Amino acid sequence: MTQQQIYHLNEQGELEPMREEPFDLEDDLQELVADHLELLSGERMNPANPRRFILIDREQGIADIIGGGNRWALDHLLIDQDAVPTLVEVKRSANSQIRREIVGQMMDYAAHATQTWNVSDIRHAFERRVEAAGQDPDTVLAELLQSEEEPDVDAFWQKVETNLRSARLCLLFVADGIPDELTRVVEFLNEQMPRIDVLAVEIKQFQGATGSTLVPRVIGRTAEAVAASVRRSGSGPTFRHNEESLIQSFSDPQIQQAATRLFAVARKHGATFSGSTRSVTIGRRCAAWNNPLAVAWFFEPESKNWVGQEGFLFGAGNSAQGFFESLPDNLRQLLESWTDQFDGHPDAAEFSAPGLKGYAFTHQAAAANIDLLAGRLDKVLTDLAALTVE
Repeated sequence: MTQQQIYHLNEQGELEPMREEPFDLEDDLQELVADHLELLSGERMNPANPRRFILIDREQGIADIIGGGNRWALDHLLIDQDAVPTLVEVKRSANSQIRREIVGQMMDYAAHATQTWNVSDIRHAFERRVEAAGQDPDTVLAELLQSEEEPDVDAFWQKVETNLRSARLCLLFVADGIPDELTRVVEFLNEQMPRIDVLAVEIKQFQGATGSTLVPRVIGRTAEAVAASVRRSGSGPTFRHNEESLIQSFSDPQIQQAATRLFAVARKHGATFSGSTRSVTIGRRCAAWNNPLAVAWFFEPESKNWVGQEGFLFGAGNSAQGFFESLPDNLRQLLESWTDQFDGHPDAAEFSAPGLKGYAFTHQAAAANIDLLAGRLDKVLTDLAALTVE
C-alpha cells in the first residue's frame, strides 16, 4: 500500500513533512477509538443526520447459543442516537485478516448477537463502565440524544431491543488502512442490505517533528448504498419510512437539513412518528384526546398525498368524515388555529378532504421557509401538550 505524506505549515512559514506511520499495536488503535469516538466521523456517515455514539464496552462477549457462554469477543459495541447497535471490529492494515476473514467474522457476530444478546445486560454494562469513569449514565445518554429535557431512559433501551431483534444494525470496520478488497465488499454489502449499514473507517496516522495527526475517512457510503436504504422492497409494501430513511431520500442538502430540523423539533416534544412507504406522519398525544393527533406529513420526492399534494404538509385530521365535529371545543379550536395560520402564505397550497384539512409546501418551499415552519410546529406541539380536558 502506497504511503501518503502530508505537510504541516509552522508559524515560521516552513513546511514540516509528516509521514504516514502504521500503528505498532492493534490494541493502541482500539484504545484510541474507544477514547475518541469522534474519530469515526459520524458526520460523514450521514451528513444529514450525523451519527453520535456511546461506548457500551470493549471486548463485548457474544454467545453462539441463547443462554450459552461467550464464544467470541467484539472489539467495541456502540449505540447511536437512534438506538441502533453498532458493531465495531478494529484491525491494523498489516493484519492479513483485514482482507477477507474480518468480513465473515463480522457476519458471525451480527447473526448471533441479534439472537443471543440481552439488552438488559448491555444496559448494565454501559452503566457500570460509565459509573466506573465517574460519570452519570443518564447524563451521558442525554448528551447522546441532545435532549433539553430529561431523557426517557427506559424508552431508549426498549428501542435498542427493537432494533436489535429486527436486525437494524451498523457494522463498522476500522483500520489504519482499508485495502481495495475490503472497500469493494463493504460497498457491495451496504448497497444490498438496506436495513444494515456496512461501513469502514480508515484512520491514518501521520508523524511529524511536533506530534502526530490523525486523518479519518469513511468508506461505503456510496450513492447506490443511500438509495438502497430508502428503496421500497421488491417483494411488496414491507418497507416503511422512518426519520433517517426519509431524510436520505432527498438529494438536495437544504431539503435534508429542513427535514432534519423538523424531525428534531417533533422529537423534542415526544411526538409520534408513523412511517408509510411514501411518508412519515408526525402526531402528538394530548389529555383531551385518546389517540395521537396528526399535525404534519412529510412525503418523499416525487410522491403525492391522497389529494394530489406533494412536499411537507401541515394540518390536522384523519380523513374520517365528521372528525372535527367530534373533538372537544378547545381541541378543535386549537387545531383550526394551527391550520388557519397558513392561509394566505404565498408558498402554501391548501388541501382538504372529509375530516382533513391543511396546507402543503413543496420540498424547496419548505427549505426556504424552515424557520417559520419549525417555529409553528414547535408551538402547536407545545400547545397540544398543555391542553387540558374540559
